[in-house]
Amino acid sequence: MKTKDLRTLSIGELTKREGDLRAELFDLKVRHNTGVLEKSSDLKRVKRELAQVLTIRGEKARSQ
Repeated sequence: MKTKDLRTLSIGELTKREGDLRAELFDLKVRHNTGVLEKSSDLKRVKRELAQVLTIRGEKARSQ
């Protein structure tokens, strides 16, 4: 998701997205450690999006 799209989500939706990303990151790490992961760039993509979600959620929480 683009940052612009993430900013339109509510805090609850961002929290749900965070949970989904953490689960996906865990799955990617397991597949990477077992040698099954095809695209290691997926790890970087998920980490970046998770950081964006956490940053935007923090900004929204502080502004309320």
